[in-house]
Amino acid sequence: MKKYLKDIGINIEELETILDFGCGCGRVIQHLKLSSRLVGVDMDKDAIKWCKNNIKHAEFYHIQPFSALPFDNEAFDFVYAISVFTHFTEELEKFWIEEIHRILKDQGIFLLTLRIGPFFLHPFTRKERKIFEEKGFVSQHPKYAGTLYCNSFHSLDHIRRTFLKKFKLKLLIRGGATDYKQDLLILEK
Repeated sequence: MKKYLKDIGINIEELETILDFGCGCGRVIQHLKLSSRLVGVDMDKDAIKWCKNNIKHAEFYHIQPFSALPFDNEAFDFVYAISVFTHFTEELEKFWIEEIHRILKDQGIFLLTLRIGPFFLHPFTRKERKIFEEKGFVSQHPKYAGTLYCNSFHSLDHIRRTFLKKFKLKLLIRGGATDYKQDLLILEK
């Protein structure tokens, strides 16, 4: 993450406010030892409880789907969501794009990972392939949206129609999140 930010001219250590959106058990935020205000949010109540008890250099908040984040407008310089939007339905994604746009400062940076196109680890059924070809977006197991059991896939056209309506594309690296086998986007408000 630090390297990709540096590639667009941003030093993470100079950012004042950073949000880990979908922090889970703190898999990323625990490694960020910065003087910045570090905040993590997640829909998993148990993960947030664990983070509060074990990661002392950051603040943590439990959030609900389709509920506003507990932050003022333009509160953050940088928001990252690693392997989070890969588990949303289209409706949940739309809501969180708006909410992240709201809490991000002007010229703030939003780094996220997505699965662009069909993915070999989660083969499509015929029905899913048809939906993906028509809409450019499909969620597998949507009743589990927001959990690891739901897997979502995006086309470049869908990304243009959704994320790029609110943000400017700074960087797209296919396979950029190698640990998660996902594509990485850096967007600017």
